Order: sequence, then structure tokens, then C-alpha cells
Amino acid sequence: MQRHRVARPSIGAALVCTVLALGSLVRENSALPVAGVLWSAPVASSLQAEVSPPSISWPWPQGEQAAVGVLGIDGLVASNGAQVPVPIASLAKLMTAYIVLHDHPLGPGASGPDIEITAADQADWDEDLATDQSSVPLQEGEMLNERQLLEALLIRSANDVAKALARWDAGSVAGFVHKMNATALDLAMTHTRYTSPSGFDPTTVSTAVDVLKIAMADMAYPAFASTVDQSSLSFPLIAGSVPNYVSGVGQDGIVGVKSGFTSQAGGCIVLAARRESAAGPVTVLAAVLGQQGANALTRVQASASRLDDVAPAGVVEHTFVTRHQAFGVLRAPWSRHPVPVVAAHAVTLAVWWSSPIIVHRYIARLSRGLIPAHYEIAHLELVAGAGRRAGVRLITSSPLSQASWWWRIWR
Repeated sequence: MQRHRVARPSIGAALVCTVLALGSLVRENSALPVAGVLWSAPVASSLQAEVSPPSISWPWPQGEQAAVGVLGIDGLVASNGAQVPVPIASLAKLMTAYIVLHDHPLGPGASGPDIEITAADQADWDEDLATDQSSVPLQEGEMLNERQLLEALLIRSANDVAKALARWDAGSVAGFVHKMNATALDLAMTHTRYTSPSGFDPTTVSTAVDVLKIAMADMAYPAFASTVDQSSLSFPLIAGSVPNYVSGVGQDGIVGVKSGFTSQAGGCIVLAARRESAAGPVTVLAAVLGQQGANALTRVQASASRLDDVAPAGVVEHTFVTRHQAFGVLRAPWSRHPVPVVAAHAVTLAVWWSSPIIVHRYIARLSRGLIPAHYEIAHLELVAGAGRRAGVRLITSSPLSQASWWWRIWR
């Protein structure tokens, strides 16, 4: 049978776009002309869970700044207090660990390369002992692997180890500090300034929100998460085991992360805990800075634990797209029957109740011939606050046939 060229539709054959409501959100229309076929498709640029606001009474500590996040859900979800830079003590080691693991990744169970302790490293240990800083014994010529040093850094909070890792990674402490500040900018930690890899100097400052950002970035490394989830460690030249300065690890769902204390900074902590939510188990992180007075570390951990306890109430599981949900229609001037374009499957996400889901639309190339049922017209990508992505295909629910012979003749 001889093929005939499809004529351009006349003005009288123009299509009427179907406008579909998608909540109460802003809409946008787009149309794809292929051989006279138009896809009329209003798709919202963002979605939000249609749920009632949860009743959360945040137990914010008085006089200190704090921030809370839900790992893998939406990152930062709440903060309190003036987010102004303050000394953060050993929470600076969160950035030290991040750079070391970024530059020297550790696989599950791997020990990493052996690192020789230098004369400068041993001198740092001597200085730390003299100034009553947290440390572990280091001897020139001693060989310790990367994992051992990370454990000493994060569990014992050893300042001499922080400087030893800095020299190993960057060649010098100054060079490593430069990397710390550059990485802080990359992570949008705009109120953070590092002057040492240990945080002992009060000139190393940050905010609860910024500290939470680096802690969440750290937890993406399995080697970090498994290290801070240890209640104690064994280390060469130390008799017996050394307890984690984050007390309670392994109890009541606590899985780390890091605490710190100096007289200038007071008690500081980022505490991670596994908790149950309406969407299932979640890991909540709470950062609290500047606890002063007696038993500062005990009290700052208690404050963070209370924040961890209440945060799961804001996590919901919501279906943002249902299976066969309509997303416009295909129309052709030769057909009286438009073809609905629908979602191929449902999309359900665990999110913080008030966080919007950003929607990106990618349009597929339409067939030049018969458009069959289940043909992909477009692809939607839903992006949650923490960068999680879920995709769904938009497909035809039935075929759209070509123009008839008679239609071609008369057009």
C-alpha cells in the first residue's frame, strides 16, 4: 500500500488542552506535536505530603544552639537558637575523619594502609600530655593502620592522632586545615572556620546546623558509621579497653556520633540514635553546642537524646503518585477519543512531613507511527529533600492509532 504524507492540521483542527488538577499546586502545560499529535500535560513542579501537621513539642535546651536531622530522609529538619559561630572543641574531628575517608576510602572490614608514626607525631603526644589534652600514646617508628587511627580519633578523641592523620593526608597540618575549610565551603557550611584538625583551639568555630551537615556527610561512609558505633576500643600501648566518650553507645538505640569539650566550647555533641517512625526505623541526629557548667558532657548528651526521641513524629510515608494516576492526554485531530497518559506505578516516599518534593519532567520521543498502549510519553523524577530520587514512567493507557485513509484524503 502506498504511503501518503500527513498534511499539517488546519487551524480548525486545533486541539483543546485538558487541564488536570494536581492538588492546589502551580501547574504548567506543555504540548508535543508529532504528526498532529499533542500531549496536553499539566505537571506540578513540586509536591507536598497532604498530612496534618504532627504535634511536636521540641525540648530545645535553654541557652544553647541545637539542630536536628533525619538521616536519609530530609537532612536538617529543625533548629533552635542563634546560629552564630562558636567554639566546637572535638567536633572539628568530624571534618578530619571526612577528609581522610574521602581521600583514603575504607571498605567494609578493611584496615587500610599502614601509617608510620613520625617524630612530629610523638612530639604532639608529649605536648598533649603536658597540656592535658585527649590523646593516645604514639611512638616514633610505630606502624598503625588507617582504621586504628580513625578509631582513636573518633572514640578516644585523640588530638595527637588528628594531627598525625593531617600530616599523612596533606603533608602538613597547615595544608590539611586548608583542605578542611575548602571542604566546608563545598558542603555549604558557611558559618564554619577551622584552625586545627583537633578543635582544641577556640578559634575553630561552627554552628549546630553546620556541624549537623558534616556529621550527616560522615555517616554516609560505612567505615565512619561502624567506627562511632563502638562502645570501646583497644589500642596499642594502652592497657585494657578505652570507652567511647559518647556514653550509651549500644544502648537505647544510640549509634554514635561524637562529643567534645573544652572550657571555651563547653560540652558539644552530635548524637545519633535509631528510632521508630510511621515510615519505619530511622536514624535521627541531634547537634547541641555550648553546654556550660558541671557535668557538661552528660547534660549535653541528655539534651540531644531528648531531641532524638521526639523527631520521628515528623516522619511520614506518603504516596505522591498513584498507579494509573492521570497526567494529561494524547489527542490527535483524526480521533474523537483522547488517550489518557497515566503513571506506570505508584511512588511512595518517607519524608519529613513539611518538606516539598521537587518534580523534574523528561519528555520522551514520540513514535512517528502507531503509538501503542503502555508507550512511554515522559518520565517524572521526584527528588526529596536529602537528594533521594524516585522515578516513574508516564505511559499511554491505550493505543493511539494513525489517521484513517479517508481523513488523509480530505485533509
